[in-house]
Amino acid sequence: METNQRNLEFEMALPNDCIQINVGPTNRNFLIHKSLLCATSKFFQRALKPSWADLRDSPNTLHLTEEDPEAFEIYIYWCYYHTLPARISQSTPSQENCVLLSKSYALGEILLDIPFKNVIIDAFVAAACHEPAVERRWPKAKAISILYAGTPDESAGRRLMVDFWVWVAREEWADRLEEYPREFLEDVLRCAMGGAGAGAGGVGFRGGIGGGKGKVEERPWVVNRGSYWEELREPDA
Repeated sequence: METNQRNLEFEMALPNDCIQINVGPTNRNFLIHKSLLCATSKFFQRALKPSWADLRDSPNTLHLTEEDPEAFEIYIYWCYYHTLPARISQSTPSQENCVLLSKSYALGEILLDIPFKNVIIDAFVAAACHEPAVERRWPKAKAISILYAGTPDESAGRRLMVDFWVWVAREEWADRLEEYPREFLEDVLRCAMGGAGAGAGGVGFRGGIGGGKGKVEERPWVVNRGSYWEELREPDA
């Protein structure tokens, strides 16, 4: 009874059109406008329908205890500003940011938010095309493991990870192959052999893996980064 009373008091104090999202195992609280949450996320469009919201003790509160709070912070920033925070979009690429981007892409998969996932793809590509070239970064084992764990087989994000390896992997990248998902390594091998579905547009890079083979301007994410975007589907009725 006391808990229900607190929920009621909280909801009465909420600004109009705001939802509380409790994220991660520590229930980090985020307060976000409902209209922004529902703009592109099919998950929130469904979860916040009256027919679903009325089933919860607190209709204006959602719990995402399995998700990463830092990635959700990136998502909320994007919802409000339609860009990524400066620490990602304007900083020198790093493996830490690659890991955060992978977490964010996996979150976009959970939230069924295609525009957000496409923005994350652009951020991966930006890190791979950064100037000067010595500061470019490609996702390594941890980032790739996170992305593979949070995406389906046909994921465009997975395809980008594979193409990075097939086109630019260096010999030292193979030093810790045991840290990479087996599924990823199998995908890399298929792509390098020119298998179906490999590379951007289904075209594999024949003749080996990485080593900077081919001209930079021929790399598929340079030729057409949009080939890694997902297409928008019709909104829910």
